[in-house]
Amino acid sequence: MADAAKLDVPKDAAVRAMCQELWKMREGLAAMGLHAHILDQVSNKLNAQALEIERYRSDRAYVLGHNDGWDAAMATGLPKNEGEGT
Repeated sequence: MADAAKLDVPKDAAVRAMCQELWKMREGLAAMGLHAHILDQVSNKLNAQALEIERYRSDRAYVLGHNDGWDAAMATGLPKNEGEGT
C-alpha cells in the first residue's frame, strides 16, 4: 500500500488560490528546465502560516467564552467573611 499523504490544506480560499498560482509558476519554470526552490519555500511558509492562523482563531473563541464566564462570575461579587462588618 502507498503511504497516505498529509493534507494540510488551508480553509482560506485566498491562500489556496495563491498556492495554486505558485504551483503553476513552478510547473511553468520546470517546463523550461528551471527549478525555483524559493517558490516551494514560499508556498510551504504561506500554508504553515494560514494553518496557524486557523488554529489561533479556533482557540480564540474558547478563550473569549472562558473569560466572559469568569468576568460574569466575578461581577456577581465575592462572598464576605463573617467577621467583616458590612
